[in-house]
Amino acid sequence: IITLSVPEILMANWNNCHISILIAQVDLPKKKIVIAKSGKNNIKYVYYILKSYRNKKGQPTGKTISIGKYDEEENKLIPNDNFFNIFDCEITVKVKGLKENDGDKNERR
Repeated sequence: IITLSVPEILMANWNNCHISILIAQVDLPKKKIVIAKSGKNNIKYVYYILKSYRNKKGQPTGKTISIGKYDEEENKLIPNDNFFNIFDCEITVKVKGLKENDGDKNERR
């Protein structure tokens, strides 16, 4: 198991190894989110509030960006790329054939 930040994963030299990274779920952010249904398919998406203000009519409104889908059963977020661009976080991935502490070698077992 290797813990890397998202930019490290994207920029790593994997020596032509094909890897798949599946991030199933993460905890919902504690603040500045809205959960809303989209369309007829009843899928709920999580939006991060970038800015909130009142419009000319005095109604609350804001600028939001989608950070992923909402998993109602687990009360978790299935993140998209925007989530990782907004939140500084690390994820743990298992990469078959890559030894921990290989550094730049990234040798296969």
